[in-house]
Amino acid sequence: MTAINSSGTLLLDTNLLLLLFIGGKDVSLIKKARTLSAYTEEDYELLREFAELNRFTSLLTTPHIITEVSNLLGKERDDITRVGREATAEFLARCSERTDSSAQLASNPEFRRLGITDVAIAVAASTPAFILTADLPLYVYCASSGLDVANFNHPPASGKKSARSDPSTRGPNRGP
Repeated sequence: MTAINSSGTLLLDTNLLLLLFIGGKDVSLIKKARTLSAYTEEDYELLREFAELNRFTSLLTTPHIITEVSNLLGKERDDITRVGREATAEFLARCSERTDSSAQLASNPEFRRLGITDVAIAVAASTPAFILTADLPLYVYCASSGLDVANFNHPPASGKKSARSDPSTRGPNRGP
């Protein structure tokens, strides 16, 4: 999966950022994390390879994404919470953060449909940044708005199977 991104900045949606945090610390914890049940170790590798292949030079996030990540980590076992929060702190030390007021985000016409975090992602991406998400409504909105975005669940343009497009690489009850 390759991106067309002239900005060099990557913005990951909540679940993919959580996957990056946990997998980056200990890939074996992915299958133990309840909040990552839709993902595999192969998905982590695909995500890591995506970032490397596209040579992103900077990372962008929002307080809303980090809050969601923190809340999801709070639902995990102590060891996963600990490594996830360590990875969060390391990430925040080297990324940029786009902050918009909640009132401003709630005034966006898409707020009622997408929610505050997804609207914050779309607004932050105008910085510009490339968005990688597994959230179909967010992907559709961003794509139709002309933002640089890819859906992690979408098969690569090459037609080759990937961890996300080949059901044989996922465990039981794993969605696309």
